Amino acid sequence: MSRSVSSSSESPPPPAIGHLADETQRQSLLQYIDQRIQELEEERCELRQQLSDLKAEQSIAKAKIREA
Repeated sequence: MSRSVSSSSESPPPPAIGHLADETQRQSLLQYIDQRIQELEEERCELRQQLSDLKAEQSIAKAKIREA
């Protein structure tokens, strides 16, 4: 009972096809990274605005405490 080791379904794809698959994965990953960067930059802007608002509230609260 001998098995044939070489089978067309087991052979690796030709280099050109493999390269295209790698390039597609690379482009997909780059798109994901770009999207995440944009999302994180937007979140950072929102957090900076919240920080600014909280600092303003803190200043108002401190001023009221000094008046009392």
